[in-house]
Amino acid sequence: MVLGQVIDITLARAQRPARGQWEDQRGYHEVEIDICEQLLKNQPDDYQAWNYHSYLLASTGQLHKAAKSYRKTVDLKPDEPRVWCNYGVVLDKLSRFEAALECYTRALELYPQYFKALYRRSRNFHRLGQYGTAIKGYDQALELRPDFYRIWYYRGLALVKLGKSEEAIHSFQKALQSQAADAAVWVSLGKLLMRQKRYGEALEAFTESLKVEPANAWIWQYKAFVLKKLGRLEEALESFDQALALDALQPQFWYQRGVILLDLKRYHDAYDSFTNSLKQQAYNAQGWMALAWSLQHLDEYEGAIEAYDKALGIEPDLPFAFYNQARCYAILGQIDWAVEHLRRAISLDPVTYFAKAQGDQLLSPMATSDLLLPPVDEDE
Repeated sequence: MVLGQVIDITLARAQRPARGQWEDQRGYHEVEIDICEQLLKNQPDDYQAWNYHSYLLASTGQLHKAAKSYRKTVDLKPDEPRVWCNYGVVLDKLSRFEAALECYTRALELYPQYFKALYRRSRNFHRLGQYGTAIKGYDQALELRPDFYRIWYYRGLALVKLGKSEEAIHSFQKALQSQAADAAVWVSLGKLLMRQKRYGEALEAFTESLKVEPANAWIWQYKAFVLKKLGRLEEALESFDQALALDALQPQFWYQRGVILLDLKRYHDAYDSFTNSLKQQAYNAQGWMALAWSLQHLDEYEGAIEAYDKALGIEPDLPFAFYNQARCYAILGQIDWAVEHLRRAISLDPVTYFAKAQGDQLLSPMATSDLLLPPVDEDE
């Protein structure tokens, strides 16, 4: 063992206490780093000392120093695959993925069946967006360790990137056969099933993930979403309440909860939910639109007009906002304003909103072909 080889040489001089007498592992390693460095002053070409020195630096989080130390180690002895692999791990932690890739490749040239190097090289191809190459590497690693669930998981993620949904689902399921207690795998499976509109299966996946991580607010949100898609609105509302109990500062949770309350025709509660969403994220056109819509249903027409104006201040080309402002102005008896806002809606989306206005008892008297023309400049 390298530790013994290094320490035996210097033990009499160092007179260091036994490992168990140190309060923490880091302090013990720092002393051993000093011992290695003393040794290397006298024996600068001692490969084993450099190797152990590199390991100790990496273990104590001194990654830049560890990378330099590993570079010296492989220069002294370039035929050790394990050292090349460990050097790559340090470079990974420094986000130097292409350099790490070279290290793993060198390790595999020396030892083609080296599982750790094969797995880590595949992960780097994945990080660098080379998904097809990553999958080939994952498959090679699985030949050596078919029960290593994280490879199945990452393989599934790479397949998702390539749009191979069914293969990705199979890969996630293989991962879960080996390890069912990883919430991240269940969530990835659930999100993929959700995108495929397989909402019942997605619900099962999110339910399983919550058995592992019941305090994960985002999983409660995903569960709420699929429950809404399944028409189970009250259950979806309960899931959003669970999410908000865990993280009340997420505007998205409040917004989506408000949408469900609108579907349930609970307009006062929806208004409160959208208000909380906007407190967290005021620069959100959809949030102001939803707030306006709830006010409109509460017969608060002036407040609705103001809220639509807030949305239009963020996104000026929202025909839905202009159209509903026209309805609000018409109800308030402000016909000129109603006509102007209806004209703006139709100018943005003539096909949808001209036909919609013609079928709207409130606006149909105003829906003439003149609304399709640009306004006349009175100065001309």
